[in-house]
Amino acid sequence: MRVWDCFLYSQPKAKRTAKPTGFKLNNKMKKYTKEQLIKKYQNKFIDIYGEFDYKKQIWFFEVRSVKSEIWENHNLPEEATKGYN
Repeated sequence: MRVWDCFLYSQPKAKRTAKPTGFKLNNKMKKYTKEQLIKKYQNKFIDIYGEFDYKKQIWFFEVRSVKSEIWENHNLPEEATKGYN
């Protein structure tokens, strides 16, 4: 038995339950096609992550960050999606 287990079971049962810390993860990022990405983020520098949907046979992109000026790992949408066919 670990030290934490001893502490956990020495407490009354009401205190044993895990309580949420109030920190929420929002992992739902919007996915764009190549055409949508170019239309929405025209003249902005973006960092993207591409995922291939095998059922629809098309690439979808998640935008990680957007900058108005050139930045490290950020490209215009036309350049960023150039390798994805």
